[in-house]
Amino acid sequence: MSEEIVISTSFEIVEPLFLRLSEKRILAAGGAVTQATFGVSPDAFGTYTMSIEVQPDDLEAVQDVLVTEFPVETMILHGELLRISHEAGSVATKFGDVGIRDRVWKGRVIGILPSLPDCAMLAKRFGVSGVMVWHDALRLGEPRIGLKR
Repeated sequence: MSEEIVISTSFEIVEPLFLRLSEKRILAAGGAVTQATFGVSPDAFGTYTMSIEVQPDDLEAVQDVLVTEFPVETMILHGELLRISHEAGSVATKFGDVGIRDRVWKGRVIGILPSLPDCAMLAKRFGVSGVMVWHDALRLGEPRIGLKR
């Protein structure tokens, strides 16, 4: 039997409701979430940290689920840092400019990550929820999805 590989990652989230379903998809792909913690920051955004054990034959399938289901920016694999998110400028929301990062997997943009600190700052300034600002930035950044990078 081959040795298991451990993937470690941590990411910020806005809506934690999807976490359990996504963990089930990791399990279905051949991985096992061995450690997971969730915390909430003062600006009401969450941070999720997880470790996944996976057999070498299932590694690619588990990584595909991990990067498509979770807003992962980096992961540690074999002691190496794999960077998935890359700075992509900013979008002009109705509340102000919000920095965005492209989530890139296999050479294509698969998602957009609005800057949570920018969203929190604008939300505070305009007296709205950070999620409202985040969704506006996400909507404006979505045309980037599918671009080659």
